[in-house]
Amino acid sequence: MNILISGGLGFIGSYMVDNFLKRGYKVGIIARRVPSYLKNLASKVDLYKTDISKPLDFKLREKYAIFIHLAAANDMDSQDASIALLNTVLGVKNCLDFCIRNKINNFFYFSTFQVYGVNSGVINERSPLICKNNYAITHMFGEEYIRMYHRNFGLDYIIARPTNVYGAPLNKNIDRWSLVPNCFCKEAFKNRLIILRSSGKQMRDFISLEDISNLTSILCENFVAQKNKVFNFARGKGNPILNVSKMVQKEYKKIFKKECKLKISSRIPASSVRLFVSTKKIKDLNYIYSNEHSLEKEISRIFQLLKKG
Repeated sequence: MNILISGGLGFIGSYMVDNFLKRGYKVGIIARRVPSYLKNLASKVDLYKTDISKPLDFKLREKYAIFIHLAAANDMDSQDASIALLNTVLGVKNCLDFCIRNKINNFFYFSTFQVYGVNSGVINERSPLICKNNYAITHMFGEEYIRMYHRNFGLDYIIARPTNVYGAPLNKNIDRWSLVPNCFCKEAFKNRLIILRSSGKQMRDFISLEDISNLTSILCENFVAQKNKVFNFARGKGNPILNVSKMVQKEYKKIFKKECKLKISSRIPASSVRLFVSTKKIKDLNYIYSNEHSLEKEISRIFQLLKKG
């Protein structure tokens, strides 16, 4: 299968590309630049250097069946509305236009769970979208652009809304160390201390890079049967942040034979609230989540990565 991926050198993208190459896929990557630490990965793919915030006018060297769109302003950069609108919304439109011109009829879009605007209750793909920040609303605009291109041009799509993605990055220099539990691991490694700036009682649904990549592969291979649907990429299990920080604390002690302190600096939120993200659509795919990439095992891998560095 030939797949073209924007953002293929990012946190999710680089892991996914590596996964796809192991499966024997022919992969093309659209990227602004190639970091020195990912040159080996980039040498294994068709590389197209360009900026998706501008119209894409390069010539393809292969025919691709599916365009996977991962490139977007991250949650930190999206605090600046102009950056979020340019790189996320206009980026989607430019990629859609490129697909229409090059007859790539299948578009796989990575949106975000944040479009729901809640972290409690029961959530499924039909839940209302209540965006509360630039990151969420620009991804929602991206979704609407895709639906418009489906109506106007017949472009088929799959939209994924991942919850909290975790895992050891393909390379430690991939800068997504603000994510939980990666940030806790880095803090513990550097300072032997984890500081929670909340009570840690808030619930999150965590899904691994491995499961994200596997699910994407399954849906790509069954695109015709699953086209024009939205999927929550989640585990369907709420986990308090406090529990995750304690997992990090435990793994630190196991690996380094030292104690790591945990400081809780707030009582807010005062109590846990239930979070259940429906994974019925994933279950319908008969997907079995990877036990080899559980939170505990990925925390250990993150520490090993930091240790090598």
